[in-house]
Amino acid sequence: MTRWLAREWAQILILASPFVVLAFLWPSLPDRVPIHWNVYGEADGFAGKWMGTLLLPALNVAVTFFIVAVFHLDPKLKKASPEARKSSAGFYQTVRLLMSSFLSVLSILMLLIAVGVLINLNIVIYLSTLGLLLVFGNLMGKIAPNYFAGIRTPWTLESPTVWRQTHRVGGWWTVAFAVVGLILLPVLPEPYFTFGYFVPFLLLLVAGTSIYSWWLYQQEKAGVSR
Repeated sequence: MTRWLAREWAQILILASPFVVLAFLWPSLPDRVPIHWNVYGEADGFAGKWMGTLLLPALNVAVTFFIVAVFHLDPKLKKASPEARKSSAGFYQTVRLLMSSFLSVLSILMLLIAVGVLINLNIVIYLSTLGLLLVFGNLMGKIAPNYFAGIRTPWTLESPTVWRQTHRVGGWWTVAFAVVGLILLPVLPEPYFTFGYFVPFLLLLVAGTSIYSWWLYQQEKAGVSR
């Protein structure tokens, strides 16, 4: 237990922080709190005090445990080499900490907005998402073939070579997408950024890596060395 606490203290603090802030702000919270904002940053969805404040922190805990379980239960990772499994363990731990940090910060900011603090939550979400993609793009080459994380197409799951090459190129594309997004975010109005860049280019990234993995697999089947 002591070794586990020493290893996971950061994760525990991340998950606990929204509950601590919630306990502190609880008397000041209204009976209904905002839980959704439109593309212009205006609150357009509300929920009761209990549901609106506890759902996201509780979901954060559930997602964290899910990521831990996935790493230990994935049959492909169980068959991976010790080196590949160790590399994937580092990736999963980084993803777990970053995702839980993102959801914890989001939970706390929503609480602050509920008590009257002026925050542009959309900008925070975009910055955080692009930052996550920037990190993920740099880490994608370290993921061993698995059923839950990475670019999982029929062709990457079928061939380790296709998996490796697709994730290397997909990582470059993801980093480029994030960098351009960080440049455009302060320049473009939010609706134009959302529908003119973020959504279409994210769809293009998904489609492009899928098509690329299919093409690599066809090349491999034809015996073309790369």
